[in-house]
Amino acid sequence: MREQLPGAQTVARVTALLDLFSPERTSLSVAETAALLALPRSTVHRLLAALRLSGYLRQDERTARYHIGARTLYLARLYDPLRLVGDVARTHLRQLSDAIGESTALFVREGDYRYAIDANECDHKLRIVIDVGERLPLGRGAAGHVLRMSAAQARGARVIVTRGERVSNAWGIASPVFDRAGELIGALEAHGPLDRITPARERRYAALVSAAAAKLTRDIGGAAS
Repeated sequence: MREQLPGAQTVARVTALLDLFSPERTSLSVAETAALLALPRSTVHRLLAALRLSGYLRQDERTARYHIGARTLYLARLYDPLRLVGDVARTHLRQLSDAIGESTALFVREGDYRYAIDANECDHKLRIVIDVGERLPLGRGAAGHVLRMSAAQARGARVIVTRGERVSNAWGIASPVFDRAGELIGALEAHGPLDRITPARERRYAALVSAAAAKLTRDIGGAAS
């Protein structure tokens, strides 16, 4: 039988609680949290209170509902596996979005998932929205396929194009980003609705995405070959 580390259950409950927050659910009450976690309200109240005291949650005095706290910003700033959370990646994403008129994002892999560490939305009313920090599967979507590859495979592929995989009416085009050692560390992706892409645009976008990923690799001192 696997030995459980002391406090492991509490840690699991805390992470499950924090994972309840999303762009669609920005606040929680004690009752809602207890129902979603299937835990006693007394247990949930203690967890929420501890997270509030440590700054990871804040409580609205008027509604008594809990929101993500400012302390999480400190951890977010520390998470920079590509050293790109600053101006370098953001500039490339914005320039690529301007060139093709669609949204873009930079993804990294952690385990069996990919996470967006930066994103730039286009100006179209109908667009594919990727939230920074959003966890997505590796098995669906252009960036996911890139991040599943070895560095050698990614160099050979250069560009991956998908249609209707993660979102039924969406396309994605992604290219790899490499570090100084030539290791695959990220995937730069453009994405949008299927009704705005044609074969000619797909070829043009693929070339632009590949060029942007290569330039980003160079700008961070990476080696693609």
